[in-house]
Amino acid sequence: MMVFADESMTSLADVKKIVDKKAAHGINIKLQKVGGIYPAVEIAKYCQKHGLKFMVGAMIEDFVGLTADAHFAVSQKNAILTDLDTDLDIPRYITGGSHLEGGKRMVLDKPGLGFDFKLEDLGKFKDELKFEQLI
Repeated sequence: MMVFADESMTSLADVKKIVDKKAAHGINIKLQKVGGIYPAVEIAKYCQKHGLKFMVGAMIEDFVGLTADAHFAVSQKNAILTDLDTDLDIPRYITGGSHLEGGKRMVLDKPGLGFDFKLEDLGKFKDELKFEQLI
């Protein structure tokens, strides 16, 4: 059995405590929880240096956030697994980005995160959000 720190890990300082106390076999890095890609990369480097395993997880973001998570995960040779499926029931108004293929989150070989907007659907998106009520 392996124990991974998840909700208790929100920063590099937390990871250092976990390593010092030998409190877990690994951690779950969530970009939204640690403050973005740069802090996540620093945490991943620290994990590699100290032999701590890590996975890449998500909060409840849509596939735009999950695409950033997937790009981070594939850029880290020591990420052992991902849990990036919170977008499966959310409607999409953007094409491109990452997608699921055979149970794996795949990234595209396109500039940036690889998104294209479906302009014909933006009006529908505005209506669903009741955007005019927010103004």
